[in-house]
Amino acid sequence: MVTPNRKRAMEVIAVMDKALQAIIPNGVGVYDDAFNLNCVGDTFQCENVPTILFEAGHCKDDYGREVTRELIYTSYLASLDYIAKNDVTGDKYEAYFNIPENGKCFYDIIIRNVKAENASEEKSIDIGILYQEKLVDNRIEFSPKVDKIENLNNFYGHKEFDAKGLAVLDGGEGIDIQVGYENVS
Repeated sequence: MVTPNRKRAMEVIAVMDKALQAIIPNGVGVYDDAFNLNCVGDTFQCENVPTILFEAGHCKDDYGREVTRELIYTSYLASLDYIAKNDVTGDKYEAYFNIPENGKCFYDIIIRNVKAENASEEKSIDIGILYQEKLVDNRIEFSPKVDKIENLNNFYGHKEFDAKGLAVLDGGEGIDIQVGYENVS
């Protein structure tokens, strides 16, 4: 059931989406609306507070999040302008349902066409790598970590490399690269 306060939030979210579509067409998504009382936003909703949660994604080569910050700022301006100039009743919430649901389809790096061998066959697979953010000496460092080793044809990489059927080794040492492997050197 969509409560009146949820409809008011959805109305404002649709306005923010419209503003962002002019800058990043098809670049906005929503997360599922599953309820979880342990989540801050859902707790506010239970107290009848219209709630909009911002989940900032990632733009290509924007690991410093400068572009992302600008897009969030644009969202804030669009929402505040709309709230200041309109009576937000929740009657105009339907456009919210035109925003696609967010799916995980990106990796920071994908190494494609990697030679994989086992006892019975040799085949080509892909390696999906995500950067793990770590705070080191009060600075954020990005450490690559293998997340998936399988066919990743339905995924995209912010950076992609074609191994052209070659094996991938850690510094030529022949270390077995598997899910969870993290190169910390």
